[in-house]
Order: sequence, then C-alpha cells, then structure tokens
Amino acid sequence: MNLYDFIKENIILVLALGGAIISFLIVLTEKVAKRNKLKISVILAAFMFLIVSGQQIVSHIEQKNKDLQEVAYKKNKDLQEAAYRKNVKLMEIERKKIVKDIQAKVTVTKTLVEQLNDQLEGKSPAKIGVEVIQNANTDQLLPRPKESVGRWPDYAKWINDWTGKPDVSPCLFLIFKAGHNYNLNLLLLYLFTSPQTTPYLQGLSPSKKFGFPQKDFFDRFQIPVPGVKYVLFFDGKTKALVGYALSDLFTKELLVYLETGKQGVIENILNDPSMDYMVNMKKYFNSFSTNILRQKDAYTVAKEMISNKYNETAVVFENKLYIASLTNIVDLASR
Repeated sequence: MNLYDFIKENIILVLALGGAIISFLIVLTEKVAKRNKLKISVILAAFMFLIVSGQQIVSHIEQKNKDLQEVAYKKNKDLQEAAYRKNVKLMEIERKKIVKDIQAKVTVTKTLVEQLNDQLEGKSPAKIGVEVIQNANTDQLLPRPKESVGRWPDYAKWINDWTGKPDVSPCLFLIFKAGHNYNLNLLLLYLFTSPQTTPYLQGLSPSKKFGFPQKDFFDRFQIPVPGVKYVLFFDGKTKALVGYALSDLFTKELLVYLETGKQGVIENILNDPSMDYMVNMKKYFNSFSTNILRQKDAYTVAKEMISNKYNETAVVFENKLYIASLTNIVDLASR
C-alpha cells in the first residue's frame, strides 16, 4: 500500500494527527502563551485531538489484526479441510485393504473347514475346543459353585488337583435367580485362588477374607491369573447355561467396580431375582458372552463360528460342555 492509499483509507486519522500537531505548535508560541484562557482552550483542543487520534490508531490496528486473523483462519481452515480429506481417503484405502484381507482369510478358512469335513462331522466339539468343568470319573457336567467362605479350603484343593491338565478346564459358575447371596469380595477370593496364591490365602483370617483383596495381596502377586479360565452363568429356573466369561477379563472388571464404589450395583445384578440379569450383564461386563451352541457336532460348530464371526463359543454337546476356539479350527486345518 502506497502513501496516497493510506491517507485515502485513513483520512480521519491523518486529520486528527495533523490537528494535534498544529495545536501543540500554537501552544508553544509566545503570543498564545501570554493569553491563559486561549492557551487552556488550545490545550484542551489538543487533548481532544490526541484522544481521537488514539481511538483511530487503536481502531486501525484492530481492523488490521482482524483482517490478518481472517486471512490466517481461512488459510488454516483450508489446510484442515485438505488434511481431513486426505485422512478420509487414507482411511478408506486402509479399510478396503482390511476388508479384502479379512475376506481372503475367511474364504481360505471356509475352504479348509470344508476339507475337514471327514475329521469333524459327527465328532465331539472337543476336536476344536477344550472340555470345561468335566469330571473324568462320572462324565457329568459338574461345575464348581462359589460357596461360602467356610467351603473355600475344599475349593482350593479342587483347583490345585485340576491344575496342569490341558484337556480339562475347571471353572467357577454363578446362578441367577436362585436365591444366592453372592458377595463381590468373596467372589474375587475364589477367582484369585490358584496353586501360587493358596498358601497366602490360607493364612488370612475370616474377617480379612471378607475384606479381600487387600493392598498386601497386590504388592505380593500384582494381579495374578485366576485359577479358573472361565466363569459360567446359569439360569436358576431353567438350569440352562446363559453365558460365560473369560475369568481374567471378568475379574479385572470386578476389581474396577470394587474400586469405583459400585460393589452394591454388581451384587444386585447377581442376587436380585427381579433384575433383568442378561441386560445388566451385557451393560456392565464386556467379558460376558452369550455365544452358545447346543447339540451340534464339531463340523457344524466350526461353520457357524465362521459365519457368525465368533472367535470362540460355548458348546453343549451330549451333556458335556466345551469352549470351541477359532484358533483351534485354523490350527487343525493347517496340519
């Protein structure tokens, strides 16, 4: 911008500055200096000119800053929009790659399962999973319930006897609407029972067991792996299996609710017969799964797991319970 353009755009500013300068020059003259009334009037006029000048200068600076901000905002907005469009494009490319990869793997897996027809059709889900809560002597479904603290020593012995047997997975189970009074502290005591923790837990007094877990336990064991791999949930009226959870994840969720003061909420879900336990379990526990298949052979289970995108599922078959895993299916198919 040249001088002419500046004067043209800021004529009031220029006139105010000029008036202020002229007024001060008049004040300094000897003639005016001898006439006090005139001098005071001129000084006041000069101050007025200075005020107007200051206002114009401030207004001028603010307008320029506003103009610069608008330019910068527009430029930044354009850059953000360009970056957003680029990210959307990259995400779409990545999404297509992931979808393509998944489709390829699923297609291959489906093909492999078809090839396993002879190995899996009519066979027990044990071919693609692990037997859960299975009693080797009676061949019956005998889950171990969480009982009172007085029965804990028997439970600890039971856990220790089953540890290390790869084909059988002991588990804990809870029953909804059966009049039980589950306590979150005792539930954690049972879940954390293992060959490693048993000696420590045996030394706790009954009062400390009801207040379990204490800081000393975590100082010694951190957050140990539960002694059972799964927690099963049964309906007290129908006796049917309604859900299951990996005990490791379920235990950590219980710990969070204990620490955040929601113990009563969780105990109500487990104990109150009027509660819609299915809705509440899904709401409060990400570990809670309702993927359950009944009376289906290993081949049908494998196909349904792939179709429904189940990583694992519980299977009730010939009065036995299994947890089938997609990993086991792929391992079997790749042999």
